[in-house]
Amino acid sequence: MVTPARQGFSALPLRTETFKYSQGSNAHQRGDTMQHLTEPKNMFSGFLGILLLAFGGIPLLGQFGVLKSVPAWMTSVATSIGVYVIAAAGFIILVDGIMEDHVHKHPTIIAGLVFLALGIVAVLGEHGSIPFKIPLPPLLYYILFTVEAFFLLMAWLTML
Repeated sequence: MVTPARQGFSALPLRTETFKYSQGSNAHQRGDTMQHLTEPKNMFSGFLGILLLAFGGIPLLGQFGVLKSVPAWMTSVATSIGVYVIAAAGFIILVDGIMEDHVHKHPTIIAGLVFLALGIVAVLGEHGSIPFKIPLPPLLYYILFTVEAFFLLMAWLTML
């Protein structure tokens, strides 16, 4: 009789099944690569990413002179509710990073934490809950919106 120690690794059963995602999607097994883009959690990240890209990218292109004129309502919306959007999008990026299984999971989590912390500190500073404020110029709002949009769009395109 051969003991398992003598058999080495050959006594261990080989796993031949494919990796199953915890979200319950089996689109990767069917070869359907576009179906995961229409799941509700992915649709929200994608929609918010496109919206933030518009509210950050268009005024940013206007600041650099690529666009001749930018609507005034677009710049006023970005600066009036910008800190709330930065905090909320940071939270969504953090959740998307936790749910991801790809190589950019940890950078997404770190970026989500940084955006969330920056947004919370800015909101608390605006309301006087902490003794200091973080002055954010409009250009920084546009840059932060654009970077957050790229993280959300990356999560939308890669999350299964």
